[in-house]
Amino acid sequence: MPSMIPPRYFAHQMPRFLLGSCLVIAPVLSVAKESPAEAKQLERITKKLEEIRKRAGVVGMSVVIVKDDKVIYRRGFGQRDAAKNLPATPGTVYAIGSTSKAFTCLLATEAAAEGKLKLTDSPTKYIPKFVPAAPEQREKLTITDIMSHRSGFPRTDFAWWAGDFNSDELVQILDGAKPTNKIGEKFLYSNMMLMLTGLIDAKVYGEPYADLVQHKIFDPLGMGHSSAHTMFLAQQADHATGYSAPDRPLDLHNVDAIGPAGSLVSSVDDLSQWLRLQLNNGNFEGHQLFAPEAVLEQRKPRMTVVEGIDYGFGWMLGKWGDTTQVDHGGNIDGFSAEVSMLPEKHIGVAILTNADGSPAPGAARSAIYEELVGPELVSKAEGKPAAKTAAKQEFKDADPSVAGDYESKAPPLTFTISKKGPQWNFTQGPVTLALKKIADGTYAFENPAAPKLRISFVPSEKNPKVTELLLEQGPAKLRFVKAGPYKSPISVDDLVAKVIEGTGGVEAYKKVGHFTVHFEAVMPADGVHLVGLRYRRDGVETAEFAQAYALGRRFSNMLSINTPSLAAQLIGHTRAYPRRITPNGTVNSEMDDLALLHPKLRFSKLVITAEEKVDGESAYLLEGTDKVNFSVLKSWYSTKTFRLLKQSSSGGGGSYATFSDYREVDGVWAPFKVTLYAADGSPTYMSFTSYDFTSPIPDWPFKFPASGRID
Repeated sequence: MPSMIPPRYFAHQMPRFLLGSCLVIAPVLSVAKESPAEAKQLERITKKLEEIRKRAGVVGMSVVIVKDDKVIYRRGFGQRDAAKNLPATPGTVYAIGSTSKAFTCLLATEAAAEGKLKLTDSPTKYIPKFVPAAPEQREKLTITDIMSHRSGFPRTDFAWWAGDFNSDELVQILDGAKPTNKIGEKFLYSNMMLMLTGLIDAKVYGEPYADLVQHKIFDPLGMGHSSAHTMFLAQQADHATGYSAPDRPLDLHNVDAIGPAGSLVSSVDDLSQWLRLQLNNGNFEGHQLFAPEAVLEQRKPRMTVVEGIDYGFGWMLGKWGDTTQVDHGGNIDGFSAEVSMLPEKHIGVAILTNADGSPAPGAARSAIYEELVGPELVSKAEGKPAAKTAAKQEFKDADPSVAGDYESKAPPLTFTISKKGPQWNFTQGPVTLALKKIADGTYAFENPAAPKLRISFVPSEKNPKVTELLLEQGPAKLRFVKAGPYKSPISVDDLVAKVIEGTGGVEAYKKVGHFTVHFEAVMPADGVHLVGLRYRRDGVETAEFAQAYALGRRFSNMLSINTPSLAAQLIGHTRAYPRRITPNGTVNSEMDDLALLHPKLRFSKLVITAEEKVDGESAYLLEGTDKVNFSVLKSWYSTKTFRLLKQSSSGGGGSYATFSDYREVDGVWAPFKVTLYAADGSPTYMSFTSYDFTSPIPDWPFKFPASGRID
């Protein structure tokens, strides 16, 4: 049977004081005078930034640029509060999300420089309550591992995001959480690991984390409008309101418990001081406030994120052109941020916005760097051939063999390269972009929502006779292989007929879109379990009510609604807003559970592309492009029973689900076990305790509560 994947509840798309901790250096914030040529350059930057803000639908944005230890640019764009028509300024205070992590890690590397800790120490040495149940993490985990996201623990965000646990309780939850990987095996972004780092900072310095950041960083740098207390933001006269969309403000809830990972609030004026400190390796206004080795220790590569990008301590490390780029983004409750540096060029930028999950900060950073130092990929932008990875194989414009579908297993992505007349095109989902040749075998396009990308056709490193596609975005590099032709022993029509028969027949299959199911779910990587009800109506409407438990108590109620005209997620105390259309303008809808009864109405393309193993069982891979939301649905059906074994969607960001333990209920063969895998590999094990295909389905779960909350 088709998907029973419930909507994901949330997505969460990176000092030593030689003069005494009571010292406050009062910097004078002024913008350096520029030459006429520099003034023109800054005018171009202003124009580009405003275009980016408007194109991304960002209400307000503030930007600062530091160069050679001087502020050369500071400006606000749009509004910090649309309802009150208040302008954004360089002094506007925003939540800065995960750009907080660099502050936390600097405190730790400074403590190491002072001899207060060793980066090879176990976190348990400083947090005795942290005793992971997993043997490897309990015995071998180090402070270096937790600061560089190589701990083996995935995000483990559910409890702190949906509940009101304090830090000690979160440590207890983390103790029982199960890692998904071995230490150092894979980059796994984890806010909880940075929370541990902040607790270690507090332990070795002997004061609470928020006070520590204030006394050791904010006060000495004169960052008077910054705090590690989330609610400090609302107390500032010039503060921004967060937005989930230009017309929908979004509440910022208190995340102090996870503070070292993302509770900081600040302004770009304040962050200019932070950038100056970082670019001068701990020196500020002539005073060596931080050990140079503490600052530089943060910029050593510790864990590969993707080819070309590594993670240090609180910073992403890559390249811009021929120079080192150090940066980190941040997203939290209606705010998106970017803090970035080119240390060798003595340039730093900070971009803060009041838009939830926006690409604008990254695009703004790229626009600034292009103006100040040149294109991101210098050699290719100048038209020089891409480096060859093997001899005697070059892509030629007239060669049709490169056209086709390309795929990457990790992360799971697919797209199509095609040619129409002389024009080569790149297609992913509903988006088709023209490719511009910039060298033999190298093409470029600009995605309206992201910085520039480069595409090169290169021979495989394993087999030079096989063409691979190299996708580059800045220093990040992903290789894609061309999907080979597959000749299925069964037609699509025959497979669809057998899938319906395997469900119990046409009449049984019709029941699939209308049911009530009770479920229990265990999230071992989060230390959380859920109990709830799921309703399916008319094949395309889903509502799910669940209660979440951890540490022996219920900590949140949740309601997820997904219909053709409404999508909403309400989590406990967090106010939510209904979303009525998707970003591409189509109505919002999950895949129709009854789609295979009318496949030509639902899919613009339906094809069997492979025969693969799913948990040891052979399965046909059926891929369909949905006409409503343009996503590509992949479904693996058993070659024996023709029941669904696995399913994923191109809109799922690498998540997928597996289905098992089929039982007959009222003539319908239904799965009683579903395992959901998030993109980071963390599983959710769902057990369905009962199905009801006959009782009326209530209306209340499909109605968005007027309060915007679920208590």
